[in-house]
Amino acid sequence: MISCFECGRTELFPTRVEMQGSVRGEEYRVEMAGFECPSCHYKTIDGTAMPEFGRLLADSYRANHGLLTSEQIRERRRRLGLTQQQFAQRLGVGIASVKRWEMGKIQERHSNDLILREAGSHHCNFAAMFHAQTNAGNIAIAVLQPHSSGSVGFIDFLAASTACGTAERESTVPFDSPILKAGEAILV
Repeated sequence: MISCFECGRTELFPTRVEMQGSVRGEEYRVEMAGFECPSCHYKTIDGTAMPEFGRLLADSYRANHGLLTSEQIRERRRRLGLTQQQFAQRLGVGIASVKRWEMGKIQERHSNDLILREAGSHHCNFAAMFHAQTNAGNIAIAVLQPHSSGSVGFIDFLAASTACGTAERESTVPFDSPILKAGEAILV
């Protein structure tokens, strides 16, 4: 066992720990396997767990900003029955990009939209997308665009800035609904 680095009085014991870290200037807390001192409650993780810590932090950032997490990307690829190489070819990106995204590197918004468009998404977290827009002081608008396959279409998320009165397209995601009609706008 390892003696506590903080107090040196007792040995650290394995447990679930909550660790804090920063991603792109934003603080996040994640829970993972680690060690805690029963005397001073110092918490740490094993050095080999650092990549997982980074992935969990990145996924927290992704979820907060309406981006697919590493597991969601991996799940979409697996649902399609594709290898990373095949998935990369389908998306028109290099295999290194797919590997990085699945290991925790945060994808850009346009790459996220590409994954959603090419790998399908009937379970998009619309609430997270609207939350990200409205927290930025914007009015979030979604417009369902028609698609040739019937009720399946694409939702264009627009961010209408209340500060300067402008609107710009933030992202496009696939959507399937027999209820909404193409071209209907949802104002949140």
